[in-house]
Amino acid sequence: MVKITSNAFEGDMSPWIIEQGIGGLTAGAYLSETFNSKGLSEEEIEERKGAIYTVLVSNGRLIAMACGKEWQESYLEKFILEGSGGLEKFLVEMGLLDITTEEAVKQEAEKLVANLANFAFEPKTIAKERTQEKLMADGINEETAKKIARRMSEVAEGKLAWKDFAAESAKIIATHTSKDL
Repeated sequence: MVKITSNAFEGDMSPWIIEQGIGGLTAGAYLSETFNSKGLSEEEIEERKGAIYTVLVSNGRLIAMACGKEWQESYLEKFILEGSGGLEKFLVEMGLLDITTEEAVKQEAEKLVANLANFAFEPKTIAKERTQEKLMADGINEETAKKIARRMSEVAEGKLAWKDFAAESAKIIATHTSKDL
């Protein structure tokens, strides 16, 4: 991070500039998500595009500068297309966030699935029951837990490879979890 000073204030202004910039980017990303999800006409989107771009680019440039990084036009595309997810990716690149919510959810889902590994060696019915119980105890809804438990019974029968089950199940859990955030 670079040190930014002002004649009006004592000390380094970088944290304040970053805080203000993140506030502006968060609002811009929210507006972008809203426009993308509301089904506005092309004309309505075009009318608002300039204002959103200005908010996103101006605040993004301030943050990049305060972090000692160079602004890249690809950041704008992330904000526009991915909304708050794009903002998080930008903040990770700037060193202001360790990990995106999407990546954290993915990692948590992979941990949950890894905890199911011992059930693959159980008889089909027991594997299915224990998988469902474990997932529900970990906060996964019943419908999702049942779906994964059915697939676990296929692993126990030797019809489905563990690595395929693990990848598929982690994706299902991550999708389920991200909807609840």
